[in-house]
Order: sequence, then structure tokens, then C-alpha cells
Amino acid sequence: MTTFDAFQKEVASWVDECLGPESAADVTIRVHRFVEEAIELAQAVGCPKKDVLALVEYVFARPVGDIYQEVGGVTTTLTALCNALSLPLGWAAETELQRAWDKIDFIREKAKKKPSFGDHEPSEIQEALEIYRDENFVYRVRAMHLAKLRRVLQILRSIGFTDAEIGEKAGVPADLITATREGMYEKASGE
Repeated sequence: MTTFDAFQKEVASWVDECLGPESAADVTIRVHRFVEEAIELAQAVGCPKKDVLALVEYVFARPVGDIYQEVGGVTTTLTALCNALSLPLGWAAETELQRAWDKIDFIREKAKKKPSFGDHEPSEIQEALEIYRDENFVYRVRAMHLAKLRRVLQILRSIGFTDAEIGEKAGVPADLITATREGMYEKASGE
């Protein structure tokens, strides 16, 4: 058994213990977490967002690759990046896994808040984020049709924003955001 095989088994045990077998076997969740970590690494190294977005466009304009070859490519290029950074890959991986074992409860709670994206189209997510980031967010929210506002709030919630964060930015209590997002005002007004 190679060192990779032993490490893979240890990670499998951790994911099973921490997040449960259903999450461990969910390819969508696992690929989202992988992409998130890869982007965080790129950001930590100083890669600009525009480069990451350009690479997304480049990759998705090409034919879909073979999973085995792509796993090999990820492993090889991560190792090469670690070499360029003079960072010992094995040490970094083992240290992070030990940290994860030590913080299981914290990671479980954090996982509950991770974006799920659900049935939202990328353009809807982008629009909701643009609205949220707008310096005139408060005014845009107040001027928005109730059904549209509810959809924006649902999208923001699905990608990881809490009602408290949204409420603070909008200058309203979190319970008002929750009630709007859950459709309580639409039902009361008959919309």
C-alpha cells in the first residue's frame, strides 16, 4: 500500500465520522468542497479572482476529461505547486487531517452552513450577489417586488449567508428577513 492509499483511507474514516456516510458518498458535495479548497489555495498563493474566472471559462470550453487522468493531474500539479512553494505536501496534508480530527464538532457545524446552490441557476446566484454587494443594497431591497425579494433572499441563504448577516446589511431584524424568505408576508398579502 502506498502512502497515498493509507492517507486516503484515513481521510475516508474522518469524513465518515465527521459528516456521515451519506455526505462522504455524495459526489456533488465532495466536488464542491474540493473546488472550494482549490480556490482558497489559489487565493492564499495570490492568484487573482480574474485569473480563476478565466480558467473556469477555459476549462468549460473544452471537452470533459477522464476522471482517473484528472485525479492524476490534480495530484501531480498540487505536488508541483508545493515544490514551487518549498512546502512539504505530506506534512501539510497530515497536519490538516489531524487538525480536522481535533475539530470535528466545529467542522460539522460549519458544514451545515456551506453553500448548496440547490436549483438556482448561476445567473440567479450572480444577480443575488450583485444585489447584496451593491452599496445601495438597503434601497434596492426596499424597492423590490416581494416575490423577487423572497427569491433573492432564498438564493443568498442557499449560498451561505445567514438571515442575521442579510438583516444587518439591510438594516432590519433577522426575523424579518426570515419571515420574508419563508414567504410569510406573501401569504399574508395574498401575493
